Amino acid sequence: MVTILGALAQLEREQAAERTKGALAGLRRQGKRISGKPPYGFRFENGMLVEVPDEAALLDRMLALHTEGLGARAIRTRLIKEGSRNPRTGGEWKHGTVRDIVARAERTRGLTRSSKSVAPTHAAPRL
Repeated sequence: MVTILGALAQLEREQAAERTKGALAGLRRQGKRISGKPPYGFRFENGMLVEVPDEAALLDRMLALHTEGLGARAIRTRLIKEGSRNPRTGGEWKHGTVRDIVARAERTRGLTRSSKSVAPTHAAPRL
């Protein structure tokens, strides 16, 4: 009897997880806000992701340097030498910030850019 109840509880947990996963994927496909912090290069406006041109240009630069094989510290150093500052803080870049921005951009490659708003083209990882 206890085994049957345990199996039913496990089944319900799995179903609840699938429903949640599906609901979040649906919101992502619609470009709706599902977290408190937008990805770098974007901001939330009326619940939708909207590109921030200055940040998007820096993000493109970071990803280009990353594609060349540079790590977060080297990217940070290059950005500082180029006179770039973090637009969100106004301060100097930190390697941890660069690392997190690049990693998040890599995870959310499904985002497509436009001048208005964006929506993931597939079920991307959690924003």
